[in-house]
Amino acid sequence: MEIGGLEPPTSAMRAAHSRFRKVRIVGRKTRIAKEAAEGAYIIGDGLLGGKYKRIVDGMQLKGVRGTMFDHILIKGINFRKP
Repeated sequence: MEIGGLEPPTSAMRAAHSRFRKVRIVGRKTRIAKEAAEGAYIIGDGLLGGKYKRIVDGMQLKGVRGTMFDHILIKGINFRKP
């Protein structure tokens, strides 16, 4: 399904990651919450050792440092790092 004129990244993700493990789509849990909220739930659950622990471990999120501003470059703007 195309969203906002963009093709969803599913097939590109499968192609890039299938050499490591089987890639599958995590089904929607609710019709009310947004995808970002569901993703935050999955990450939080995994960090706490719940059902999605293996996903979080696979993404190596526990060792991540920095902020999103470390990876955003806008000409003429220097973000102050906390």
